[in-house]
Amino acid sequence: MSDAPGFAGVDRRDGPDVVRVVLAEEAPLLRRQLLLALEAHPRVVVVAEVTDAEALVGAVAGEQPDAVVVSAHLPPEGAGPAVVAARRAQPSTA
Repeated sequence: MSDAPGFAGVDRRDGPDVVRVVLAEEAPLLRRQLLLALEAHPRVVVVAEVTDAEALVGAVAGEQPDAVVVSAHLPPEGAGPAVVAARRAQPSTA
């Protein structure tokens, strides 16, 4: 287990039972609240925060998360095309 802090200031968690999440939300306040809620769970670690569709695709390809929490209104054209591209890059991501 790494001792580097998570995005929310909690200890990084590692292991087979940990759910690695990419958070994609354009609104800073909502993104922060989602981050705090997700990382309050002992088995969840947010591995990346992004604010647009292009960054979402890159984060999913690079981090290979278990799941993505994504805003439907992600700039510039909504989350749809980015979700399809991210799913192609990492088919096992929920």
